[in-house]
Amino acid sequence: MYLLETLRGLRRTPAFTAVAIASLALGIGANTAVFSFVNAILLKQLPVPQPERLVELPHVLKMETLQALVDRATAFDGLFGRFGKAVNFGAGDSSQWLLAELVTGQYFKTLQIQPAIGRFLNDQDVRNAVADPVCLLSYRLWQSQLGGDPSVLNRKVSLNGHWYRVLGITPPDFHGAELQRNFDVVAPATRIGDFMPAFSGSTGIDWTKTLSWLSPMARLKPGVTKQQAQAQLNEVLRQIDSRRSDISLEDGSQGFDTMRSRFGKPVIVLMAVVGIVLLVACTNLANLLLARAHKRAKEFAIRLSLGSSRGQLIRQLLIESLVLALAGGALGILLSFWVSQTLVVFLNAGRSAAAALHISPDPRVLAFAVLLSFATATLFGLVPAWQATRPSLLPGLKEDGATGSGRLNRAVLWRLLVVLQIALSLVVVFAAGLLARTLRNLQTVDLGFQPAQVIAFNIDPVASGHSAAESSRIFDELLARARSLPDVKAASLAASTPSGASAVSLSVAVPGYTSKRPGDTVVDFNCISPQYFETLGQPRVLGRDFSGSDNANSPRVAIVNERFVQHYFAGHNPVGRKIQQGGGDLEIVGVVKNARDRDLRDGPKEELYVPEGQAQTSGLTLLVRVNQNPARVLSLLPSVVRGIDARTPVYSVHTLDVDVDAGMTSERILGYLSTLFAALATLLAGIGLYGVLAYSVARRTREIGVRVAIGAQRCDVAGLFVRETLLLVFFGMASGVPLAFASISTIRSLLFGLTPTDPPTLLASISALGLAACFATALPVWRATRVDPIQALRHE
Repeated sequence: MYLLETLRGLRRTPAFTAVAIASLALGIGANTAVFSFVNAILLKQLPVPQPERLVELPHVLKMETLQALVDRATAFDGLFGRFGKAVNFGAGDSSQWLLAELVTGQYFKTLQIQPAIGRFLNDQDVRNAVADPVCLLSYRLWQSQLGGDPSVLNRKVSLNGHWYRVLGITPPDFHGAELQRNFDVVAPATRIGDFMPAFSGSTGIDWTKTLSWLSPMARLKPGVTKQQAQAQLNEVLRQIDSRRSDISLEDGSQGFDTMRSRFGKPVIVLMAVVGIVLLVACTNLANLLLARAHKRAKEFAIRLSLGSSRGQLIRQLLIESLVLALAGGALGILLSFWVSQTLVVFLNAGRSAAAALHISPDPRVLAFAVLLSFATATLFGLVPAWQATRPSLLPGLKEDGATGSGRLNRAVLWRLLVVLQIALSLVVVFAAGLLARTLRNLQTVDLGFQPAQVIAFNIDPVASGHSAAESSRIFDELLARARSLPDVKAASLAASTPSGASAVSLSVAVPGYTSKRPGDTVVDFNCISPQYFETLGQPRVLGRDFSGSDNANSPRVAIVNERFVQHYFAGHNPVGRKIQQGGGDLEIVGVVKNARDRDLRDGPKEELYVPEGQAQTSGLTLLVRVNQNPARVLSLLPSVVRGIDARTPVYSVHTLDVDVDAGMTSERILGYLSTLFAALATLLAGIGLYGVLAYSVARRTREIGVRVAIGAQRCDVAGLFVRETLLLVFFGMASGVPLAFASISTIRSLLFGLTPTDPPTLLASISALGLAACFATALPVWRATRVDPIQALRHE
């Protein structure tokens, strides 16, 4: 009965119903969308049994160190290491670029999952993999590329041109040990040489023993605490290397998840912002419900006089609030799907398709939306319902439907709600201004190189089974052909770029330098060919560039950046000096200016560059600087590679600006979306202010008529309501400024080049809200000045 009556009542007031549902849909939809990311990035766990028992060792380890931990650390019920690598996967006549995990033997024992079909690899498989290469495929790959054929077991598939026997298929919901990436292949870590030639031992150095490259994870035994396991772990590590400092175990329930550290705080900030927007929307709902209840005051008085109880009326109004909230929530859930996909596009900017976010409306997200709708209906429908059912019977039966005290109480409540809206809106607008200016500051920071008009794409001849010598020949020919293309100014090869993936870190020894802290001698390492600095537009300060004569038969040389010189040589000229790395000497032949890496907030790091001809590597990035628009050259380069070797895969073709932009993904999300939510909050606050003034004009129509009748001018009438607006805005701003300062101090670490109390941003935020207030009050004030005194004096 209550529900049918509510639906009939809402149908009779379509404007009120539409505005209320739209306001709630925007607030609930934005909250649900952002909560989807909070859920995916901060709350979801690996789809494995008891993920809370998993712990992550926050340092990469050598293979022999990892094996020592497996043998001696008895606190763990399984411990493994893994290394992620893009591979060229071939089955039959087709091939594609996929992500693979190279793992040690206790990978599946530690995760405790069961295969969809077949079996998982174990320690023996990993030890025997040199002679008998085996792998596992993801359920997704099995279904999409192999048609779910159960005879796939023991079939041979190609990984980087090497044949592997399929042992089994992983579970449908398992995508690897990183929660937000798709790993479609699992292979033994002992086959690393198939994917990284430098690890094959062909250079005379066994990098698997000299480099730390495996990311470890373990499962605690039942009854063993993380503190007990940590104490035993550090004891074993000290037995292996007495110089090693203690490490702390970290939560591994989400796997090796870089999303959590990169986007965790931004999505929490967004959640707080949209929460405030929802509060503003709900205060609008409360105002609308108060206005609706005021118009129905006579109806409520009649009901009370006929025997209805106050509780029955409150239930009726609460059901009305609940219907509005559920309708807004349902529409908001649909809206959240679109917002979520937009956010996914932002987060995946510059990433491969394999690095996809797994965002879906799971039961936790849907429950959040439903609970939010119920909470909205209850909290912001109860006060208007309580207020609406308070009028005395006799005054309530009058035609105007309100008493003097009732009007006063409602007017005060309306104004308090508007003041709250303005205060909350100022917090959102000020935060959005700071985050937008942070994005602008990062976009204009000096990178130390010039990414504009630089094309970059990755090639890896090893992925097609080519030897190191063949790969070197392909790289040399590609470089020569790229430099001969029209409109190409310079071209070079590099293992990494400043704005791309992080460079490899290696330890160096500098004669005469004494280490001051652990890790003090670790530098970023890059392998490049001649013209690299010319291609990037990174100026050379001292010495020379690399040349074609810097090859495997010549003395080893290196170029360093200014930061390296300042740190290790106290700013003195290092050209001609020698440093040690990898068991041999390198002579410094040049110095270049500093360049910022992917994390633009950090200052420049110590960089060591070595010639590509003296360091064997697998996949390299071809960099090409063009004189004008890069589109034409961009379309030609893949065909140039195919002309040299049709089997060599080409991937991630883009301009270097894309990498720079990808480094600001979280800042772009915060800047763009907070600005959008700030505009929404401002709009809602303006609607609230308009509603209060429109009600005030309607309530004071008779007063306006009297004033005009005794000689008041239009400007005098306008002044009445302008002063009322100024008071509401003033109190809203006065409340909002300290609230904004208190709130913004919590996001200090997200700002760049700004303080949390930045005066220009605060002034701009106050001005924006003030301008919105002017637009909101213009129509009610204009209507007040157009009141006909004759009609007004007849108004009840």
